[in-house]
Formats: sequence, structure tokens, C-alpha cells
Amino acid sequence: MITYKNGTNNIKIFLAENLLSEVRKFCIEKDYLETGGILVGMYDPDLQSAIITKVIGPPSDSKHGRTTFVRGTKGVKKTLDILWKEGQYYIGEWHYHPKALPIASSQDIKQMKKISKSILYRCPEPVMLIVGQDNEEFIETFYVSINGSDLIEFIRA
Repeated sequence: MITYKNGTNNIKIFLAENLLSEVRKFCIEKDYLETGGILVGMYDPDLQSAIITKVIGPPSDSKHGRTTFVRGTKGVKKTLDILWKEGQYYIGEWHYHPKALPIASSQDIKQMKKISKSILYRCPEPVMLIVGQDNEEFIETFYVSINGSDLIEFIRA
């Protein structure tokens, strides 16, 4: 289990190595195009840590571009409803910046703040995983927006 933390509070994000490998496979499949999907999981009882239990790849109606990605919605609600009944919840989004560092863009920041405030998502602290590349090596950064605040960055502990 990989732990990610930030320097300002005790919140942590946990992600199993096999799930990170799964995300990287989606990235490799798209090569020079952006891609992404959904993070599913749960929070620990004291709500101080997010535990990611599943990654969902891009729905079939997603749009992939060299510098843009729009996650589709086909089949998402049905999948999340099934997982909800199993005690797993929408935690946030992941996406890939090919041949670029995993730094949140202004569009990423706007999206996370919007999700945080949306009653449709029911996720006031959405997590965003951005996977990028330094040379050919994958690197990742997590971000969280708490109740619409600016993003807090999380790195490997």
C-alpha cells in the first residue's frame, strides 16, 4: 500500500500498488493522448484518510486529446450504484498528462472545486490523481479540494 500525505494536515491517501499499475496501463494504451477515469473507495472511520479500492477506466464515450480529456458518463451511474451497495463510494477522478508533469491545470482546479460543491457528486472532499511523466518514468500526484477550497497537494510519504 502506497501512502500519500501533505505538509499541512494529517489527511492521508492510500493506494495499492496494483491499482496504480492499472492506471498506468490505461495511460500506456493511450500513449500521447490524455485519458482518465474514476477513483472509488472509502474513508477511514475518523475521516482522516481516503482509501482507494478501485480505479475505473475511461467510459466508452470519453473524449481523448493531446492536451485535453473529457470523461464520459456512459455506464458510470450504474457502476457507482453497484459499488455504493458494497460500501465503496465515488472518491474522485484520475487522469493522465502524457509527456508532462502531474501538475493540476487551471481546468483541473476548476473541475475539482465544482465537484466539491456539487450535490450530484455527494463528495465534498474529492481526490484527483494526476499521472504524468518525467522522461519515460511515470510519476503521480494527488490533489484534494475540501469544500471548494484551493487544491491541497499530496505526494508519496
